[in-house]
Amino acid sequence: MKNKILNKILVVLLLTILVIPGVAYGEEDYTIMPISIEYTHWADKYIDTLNLEYNTEEFFENKDLDDEISTEDLVFLIQNTLKDDFEYNQEEITREKAVYEFTKIWAQKTEQNLDEIATIKMIIYADTEKIDAEYNHAVTVAYMKGIAEGRGERIFDPKALLTYGEAAALVVKTEEAVEEEMKNQNPIVEGKFETRGYYEVTNDMVTFNFELFSHYEESKELMFSSGQQFEITVTNENGEEVYKFSEGKAFTMALMYETLEPGEAITWSDEWDRTDKEGNYLESGKYKAKIEILAAQSPGPVEEEKVETEDIPKEQLIKTIEFTLYELDEEGRITSESAENIIEDKATKVMETLKVKNFESLAD
Repeated sequence: MKNKILNKILVVLLLTILVIPGVAYGEEDYTIMPISIEYTHWADKYIDTLNLEYNTEEFFENKDLDDEISTEDLVFLIQNTLKDDFEYNQEEITREKAVYEFTKIWAQKTEQNLDEIATIKMIIYADTEKIDAEYNHAVTVAYMKGIAEGRGERIFDPKALLTYGEAAALVVKTEEAVEEEMKNQNPIVEGKFETRGYYEVTNDMVTFNFELFSHYEESKELMFSSGQQFEITVTNENGEEVYKFSEGKAFTMALMYETLEPGEAITWSDEWDRTDKEGNYLESGKYKAKIEILAAQSPGPVEEEKVETEDIPKEQLIKTIEFTLYELDEEGRITSESAENIIEDKATKVMETLKVKNFESLAD
């Protein structure tokens, strides 16, 4: 979409350069006037983009961009831009519902499961509690991917009805987010494995969710030398080991095989109760979790001969996650001092990652 628009703009610029000197031919001096566009409404630039790409002039003609868009018009707009089979049968469309629908379209176009996308564990909007639980995850994903933002001053206004201007912005931003996601996705032809992981902290538990993803074009047979398929080691700020997944556990001593198809992943999960090796509950501090998948490539089970395996580069089997535990009060709430530190720390990290659009770090 961006390339098409850019081509049209370049054509206009070239014609302008060619025509203006022709009119002034024969004069000693002539000036090429710069092209400038002054928008009267914040959404005009999105309307222009849609008009160039989808010829939506007639649709937006005489429309007040601040008016609430009808569901019929929203369906028509989406069907003629993003998704020709889009359906919406409710009488009205609020901002939270709209963002949910557009984020679903983004997930479908990028071939992702919206419910399984890792999100940042922080309050993005001041009125987040007003967002229905059904839509909250999608609203967070939309923020991370640049599909939708608030109305300024960290206000999302989830129950407000969607306007024509906002609908135009959502269409353009969704298509841009799709293009950006597809550009950033590692192609399967890279021929490697990748370990991905994230965590979630609750009052009495840290949950690690992780996976081994295949970027290969063909199926790969993995071999595990025992029932233990991964190891997790958690260390504190001093590098001291406070938790190790395998300690105190017994595993079957038998070869195990897993087939990993192109573009698919094997997933695991582990819960740590926030206690160190002496059984002390860890209230606060910075920690680092090293996740290592204990796999090797194999041609598959061999009955009589020794199984030949191929080592997978270590960096493809390891994921390191840094996280912080905060002190809680008697009611299980973060203390005011810790909350202040969280806000300052998270705000700094969010701004840094948004600047470089590093959404994997943002999700972590």
